[in-house]
Amino acid sequence: MEIVDKVKSRRQGNSIVVPLSSELNIEEDKEFYVYKSESGAITLIPKVEDYFQTLNAEDFVIDEDSDSISRDYMPQGSEWANDGYNN
Repeated sequence: MEIVDKVKSRRQGNSIVVPLSSELNIEEDKEFYVYKSESGAITLIPKVEDYFQTLNAEDFVIDEDSDSISRDYMPQGSEWANDGYNN
């Protein structure tokens, strides 16, 4: 991991703000999920749009091979006994 910059947090109203360098090429108004680890490391994960929201039925490719795999699947081992339905 490359260190791009050193920053200092500051108070802005009721929030603490950590400015990020424009060298990171982060879009304005981009949403992130924020995680804080036990060690104090803060990770920003960009929120992505729902990939399936704009799909149509014709966007899915179903060929004979992949369709038969899902239709003809039969559990063979422990997944059958531990599926939550057969206990």
